[in-house]
Amino acid sequence: MNNHRLAYKILILIGILPLAFTLILFSFQEGEREIITPRSVEGEGVYTNSVRLLIDGQSPPEGSAWNLEHNIFWQRTDTYFILDLGGDFTVFGLLLQVDGNDDYNIDYSLDGIDYILLVQIREDHGDIVAGMDTMSTVPGDPHFVADLEFEPVSTRFIKVTAVAGDSQFALSEIQVFGERGAVTETPEEESKIVRPARIMSTGEFKNDANLIIDGRIPFEGSGWNETQNIFWEDPEVSFVIDLGNIYEVTGIVVQVDTNDDYRIEYSVNGEDYVILTEILGSDGEVLEGMDTMSSIPGHPEYVEDLEFFPLRARYLRIFATDGDNQFALSEFQIFGYRSSE
Repeated sequence: MNNHRLAYKILILIGILPLAFTLILFSFQEGEREIITPRSVEGEGVYTNSVRLLIDGQSPPEGSAWNLEHNIFWQRTDTYFILDLGGDFTVFGLLLQVDGNDDYNIDYSLDGIDYILLVQIREDHGDIVAGMDTMSTVPGDPHFVADLEFEPVSTRFIKVTAVAGDSQFALSEIQVFGERGAVTETPEEESKIVRPARIMSTGEFKNDANLIIDGRIPFEGSGWNETQNIFWEDPEVSFVIDLGNIYEVTGIVVQVDTNDDYRIEYSVNGEDYVILTEILGSDGEVLEGMDTMSSIPGHPEYVEDLEFFPLRARYLRIFATDGDNQFALSEFQIFGYRSSE
């Protein structure tokens, strides 16, 4: 009888082992495409608790207080945290737990210098009224928030910054999903954000013009005359971004006051300008306040009417053409690659 039972168990194992091995192999292969263990995490500014908490794989219960020992918490919007993935990865998803009634920007970068907006977390995202709230960009995740979904990007660094709220900001965990290696690119997609050599301006306006090229995009819907924006009333005001060399310009990202019209022009020599695109008060999706718009298909703020064919330029000029004479510009990012001509 015992021999029969032993034979029976052996037959079961013979049938199960190939399946188990397949599942283990599948899990291992999928694991290479799933959570990425960062090489390091750093914080800049004033905050409480160790930044290592952000990548320890543990989060407090949903709705728990913002200033518990499990969380990193802070009060100023100039504080931020950077994850170094240790190499170039294709990132296709994030999972974060943040204080639920604040706004946060998630940016990404290949070189740790030039950051591009990836997603913005609004206070009305998620389902927790007060306290810590877990949110995911990955469809099928129980914490998935559709507004946060993004196309895969090539990156090494992920940055988290609080941009608005009650000055009681908190972050307990950030998990990054992807696979090693950059996104398969076409020549046009190889373009990256271009670091301008300088910015020039004409007319009278408020705040430092360098805010336009500092890489920081304020939260959408913020007021036109806030400290992070350049704002003006005279339609003669204009700004010229000098890229320092001639580039093949493939795309732009700008944030302007939503109910005005703006024109963007380009030039090779800084004297002869040609219209590139126009932003109308009806473009974008924000009804009032600052609105981010992009000419790049696949970008979360893509506006089809702004799209243009790649072109050669060294200078880009932007100015208001119509509106309520309460004009504002917070950021103007240019994407492209160095021209070979």
